[in-house]
Formats: sequence, C-alpha cells, structure tokens
Amino acid sequence: MSDRWTADAFVMVDWSAASRQGPSDGGTNGLWAAIGEPGAEDRVLPFRTRTEAARWMEEELRRLTHDGRRVLCGIDAAFGYPSGTAAALGLPAAEDPWTWMRTLLADLITDDERNVNNRYAVADELNERMGAEEGPFWGRPETQPLPHLHPTKPTYPVTTPHAWPLAELRHTERHWRDRGHHPKSVWQVAYNGSVGGQTLVALPVIHRLRQAFAEEELLVWPFDTGYNTGRFPSPGVVVAEVYPSLLPRDPALHPVRDAAQVLALVRAYRRMATDGSLLTAIGPPDLNVTAITATVREEGWILPVIGA
Repeated sequence: MSDRWTADAFVMVDWSAASRQGPSDGGTNGLWAAIGEPGAEDRVLPFRTRTEAARWMEEELRRLTHDGRRVLCGIDAAFGYPSGTAAALGLPAAEDPWTWMRTLLADLITDDERNVNNRYAVADELNERMGAEEGPFWGRPETQPLPHLHPTKPTYPVTTPHAWPLAELRHTERHWRDRGHHPKSVWQVAYNGSVGGQTLVALPVIHRLRQAFAEEELLVWPFDTGYNTGRFPSPGVVVAEVYPSLLPRDPALHPVRDAAQVLALVRAYRRMATDGSLLTAIGPPDLNVTAITATVREEGWILPVIGA
C-alpha cells in the first residue's frame, strides 16, 4: 500500500439498464467504456450487453494490475442507497450495510447474455419487504403492473415499519444538486434519465468484481477504503462511482455523447492524477461526522471532477 496513491491507468464505463441488446456500433444509448494507459492512445469501445462489458472490464483490470498499474475504474451508476435502506430491508445488526445490500441484489437480480433482467420485479419485491405503502422504489412500464411498484413518485421521506424514514436523495446527490447539477434519485427505476435501474443491475456486477479479485488487488471507494488513500491498493484497482455530467460535453472527442463522456472522464482524472487534485477528490467530503459515516457504510459518494 502507498500513502501517496495516485492512478496511472483509467477505465471509465457508462453503465446501462437496457432490457435488450444494443447495436453493434454502440449507438446513441449504448453501453460504452473508455480506457487510458501509459504508452497507448485512449480507446473507447461499445458493448451490446452488460455481460460483454463486465467480462471486458474484469479482463482489462486483471491485465493492468498484472502490469503493475494503479487503476482508477469509474462506473456511471449509483453505488448505494440512502442511509437506512438496509435496515428497512432487515439488515442483521452485526453486518455491514453496503456489503449486505450488494450481496442481496446479487442474489435477487437475474441478467442474462441478451440483457434481459428482472429489475422491476426486484424493485417490487424490495418495496414489499420494506412494508411501505408508497415505495420508496417507483416507476415501471405499463406492461408490468406490479402490485408494490407504482408508476408515480411517492412522497418522501418514505416511512417504513423497520427503520427511520428513507430520504429521496443520498448525501452526494444533495451535494451536487446544491452545485447546479441534477443527479436523479436511485429510487426511480423507469422513465427518461432514471438511474435506479442502473443501480439495481450494477451492484451485482460490482459485487462479483470484488469476489473475482483478492482484497489487496481491488477495493471500492469509499466503502472498502474510507477516505484514507493509504488503504488504496498499489498496484491494484480502485473502483469509484462517477457522474459524467460533471463535465461539459465535448463533441470533438466522439460523435456519440456517451462515448465522448467516458473519454472525457479518462482525460479529466488523468489530469487530476498528474496535478495532484485526484488526492483531494478522493478525500472526505465537507460533511459532518454522521453524514460521512453514512457515505462510507451505505450511501457512497460520487467522485468529484476538480477543475472542470
């Protein structure tokens, strides 16, 4: 481990919850990944399915780690839920909320090689388990009239029988909204711009990545590391939640928006690694101790882009 960790290779993935295979060329709403490493030009690749993307991601992270690289792997999906979610679902007292939650979703979500997944049914089941009449998960296609997943947004905070009321937003979403951005709530699992479906199908992938690597090789920030860079693997992989909309769109990078965004993230975090601001970005946010603890134990935090 290094107390002056910084990255020298970058893998950025624009995740998707699509229920059908994307076009072979990625297309406007496809699943894209970008990779930047020393001695090579930055590359951007399209994937038709999450299975393809997850397989590629594991292979590339293994290759880069084997080459002695310190890799920052960013995934555009929320990594956690508002504080209290795991308790509302029956978290055993001695267990870690984030580990328990990602393990639960890995058990519940099915996602095959055609991109067919059961995210709406799982959201419906989780609402039923929490015992709240209105949610907190909401949004579904008209073709799936699920009894516990309603098409309209509930009133937040949502009260559950087993825990304190659940907020609409995590601390990180409130933070970025206060700064003029508009990250959406992880509870919204359908309709334009929703991220809730991405989270449901992304957390099982992150769970499997954690299992595929030894602990000293791959850690998820800030859940596994806290905000202490001395705990970052060197060489190895740090996986972080990223939000491409923190950067302005640069059509010169690629004609497809999502492809341009992941390329822009590679460039931004490389610049930050070079000028030292990446160490600031992965440090603790300006929150009180209770809120910081919530981000580490359950909610997560969007990795900032400094100097955008």
